Amino acid sequence: MANQYPLKASIWISCLLSLLLPLQTHAGPEQSFNQEFRLSTSQAPVSVTAERRLRQIDDTTWQMEVEAGNLLGRIREVTRFSWHQCTPQTTRYSYLREGLGQKREATLTLDRSTGMALSTRSNGKVREYPISSTTTDKLSQTLALQCMLQRGDQDLVVDVADEKGREQERYSRDGEEVLQTPAGQLRTVRLLREQDEEQGRQTWLWFATDHNFSLVKLVQEEDNQRHEMVIRSL
Repeated sequence: MANQYPLKASIWISCLLSLLLPLQTHAGPEQSFNQEFRLSTSQAPVSVTAERRLRQIDDTTWQMEVEAGNLLGRIREVTRFSWHQCTPQTTRYSYLREGLGQKREATLTLDRSTGMALSTRSNGKVREYPISSTTTDKLSQTLALQCMLQRGDQDLVVDVADEKGREQERYSRDGEEVLQTPAGQLRTVRLLREQDEEQGRQTWLWFATDHNFSLVKLVQEEDNQRHEMVIRSL
């Protein structure tokens, strides 16, 4: 089981990494950071540490990098974006997955001037499709959710683009909960991704109400498997 871990778990690890969010004082990032999250799965008896870094490129552009791995493989995702109201407007997103002699890469470019997205994958596949002013990437989508929760929005819908296409991802409030985490006790509001249940998958996200609704935990259940992400320190 351990030797298969990087290959079988790469999809869910990437999903969890894509939902990581910095703990900050405002909806938009204002300073660089370096944080750690713990990722675990029932598919393997080990956990993985994910490191997340943010730095400012210029007056309006930010870059996030998220990386996780062990001796058998690693996953790295990078996004560049600028803020427009509650939307992290992505200009470029990329990912790299490698392990056990296999390597997968993809790049997504969002051209705001033409309103088109262009994705290229290491297998040679190229895809082009239209975007809107509210389109973001999957790595930055919880920044948009955080902003919506801060504003008290009831309709939690995020327009997400990736290398495969564009999707309207809808979330609903699923209660409140006090979590015990490696970072301490946190009061949270729990969200449920609605369309996942129809696909035989369920995804919950916990946002810390006392930390400006930053994401501190995520759980995904599918095919009798459970995958979890939790913040290690504030």
